Amino acid sequence: MKRRFDVRGRPYKEAQVWSDPAWLGPRAHFSTAHAVEGGPPLRGPGGLPRTAELSIDRVQLSDEAIYRCRVDFKTSRSRNYQVNLTVIGE
Repeated sequence: MKRRFDVRGRPYKEAQVWSDPAWLGPRAHFSTAHAVEGGPPLRGPGGLPRTAELSIDRVQLSDEAIYRCRVDFKTSRSRNYQVNLTVIGE
């Protein structure tokens, strides 16, 4: 596991966040769809609702990979996603 955002047993705004310092370190930033638990969804470009996202600053060729995301829910099945990041140039 490279990065974790965990709200089990605690309020959303007190989520436990962990990142492997050997991975992307301070270049990785995770944000979620809600500013606070139960709040309205944040809006992105064009007013579309934003979802959770991982942003990487100063992308490098070595960042090219398949990134996996797993979301666990209390009352439904976990969901798994994969995103392929292809770096064209530095």
